[in-house]
Amino acid sequence: MKKTIWLDLETTGLNPNENGIVQIAMLVEVDGKIVDKFETKMNPGKVKYSQYALEVNKLTKEKFQSYPSKEDVIKKVSAFLDEHKIKDKLTVGGYNVKFDIKFLSKIINFTNYFHWYDVDVFALLKVKRQQGLYDGGMKLVEACQHFKIKHDAHEA
Repeated sequence: MKKTIWLDLETTGLNPNENGIVQIAMLVEVDGKIVDKFETKMNPGKVKYSQYALEVNKLTKEKFQSYPSKEDVIKKVSAFLDEHKIKDKLTVGGYNVKFDIKFLSKIINFTNYFHWYDVDVFALLKVKRQQGLYDGGMKLVEACQHFKIKHDAHEA
């Protein structure tokens, strides 16, 4: 059985030491089939906010106040991952997933759940482009358009 957690986050900026997570989405894939999903917004607490990140995500600092607390979200994320953890841990995948891993590692003990390797769709697109097998753009929205995947940009 091959199990992968596909991960996507939205954040208040680019620095995991200063900024925080505002949305977490995960899909669980087992042997090529999506078997479960998790999505939540999160009040990031006292962190720095990039004006650009707020604009891109169409958010305001005031809107975060209505989101579940970081503590509640950590419990829910941990429970979801505990439910899907297998003996040999999970593989994590996503678009530029190393970015998401850096942020998620700030709120959970990442090594309890995941291998140290990951599936990075961004890196795969670069390889396919070098091989002449992909001629689309490198942004997630462009890749989704190329492969005819419905995607709402800046929603995890």
